[in-house]
Amino acid sequence: VDQIGFRLITIDVQNKKVTNNTPVGRYPFGVALSPDESEVYVANVGVFAYQPLVEQEGLSTEQLKAEGLRFPAFAYGSEEMREGIENDSISVPGLGDPNVDEAFSVWTIDAATGDVTAKVKTGFLVGQEVEDFPAVGGASPNSLVATENVVFVSNGNNDCVSVIDVQQDTVVHTIFLQPDERLGNLRGIIPFGLALSPDNERLYVAEAGINAVGVIDVKKQEIVGHLPVGWFPSKIAVSPDGKQLM
Repeated sequence: VDQIGFRLITIDVQNKKVTNNTPVGRYPFGVALSPDESEVYVANVGVFAYQPLVEQEGLSTEQLKAEGLRFPAFAYGSEEMREGIENDSISVPGLGDPNVDEAFSVWTIDAATGDVTAKVKTGFLVGQEVEDFPAVGGASPNSLVATENVVFVSNGNNDCVSVIDVQQDTVVHTIFLQPDERLGNLRGIIPFGLALSPDNERLYVAEAGINAVGVIDVKKQEIVGHLPVGWFPSKIAVSPDGKQLM
């Protein structure tokens, strides 16, 4: 994934050539192959595509320090943020809707052609009512693993894992990672890296915010426990024999 360029790059390692260069969502972060390697899944953690004022106003790089804005042009979530502002001295392009397909989403790409075949939003939308409060940030889907039937996606901002049906290209289930009912509505589990056991019976989730690894029963699609580990676990892997978790 080319995070700054918002692209998925496919490289032929034998010939050392780029074969596909596919525009995807904003700040692509996670990438995974389907088991048969026919499809690529990309998780986009970004929300906005910013445009530099130098393109809008004809300012040179040297002029930016003197003439660039020294303050935010608009408030987050405001109409001005979506539409932009313009007065007699400057024009600031809007950032648009934070819930577009390019933001906080998982895209499916045909591995052979590089064509985008599906775009799926995961977790909670910005502004969606969650426990009587509107969600401010998006899901931040960051890591993925795939079976023949589903793709599991960790939503870093929502403390949950989305399950995408690859035939329907839609989220069919959400696995919440609340470790203990005594915590009530407290948040901050920060699910990050994912790994499947070789028999596809267990899904492991790096829970960076609570220094643990969540263990999910794949068939039941529910959490069965948490393993205490070191500080801020982010990436995990299972040995080929399924006996060790790294």
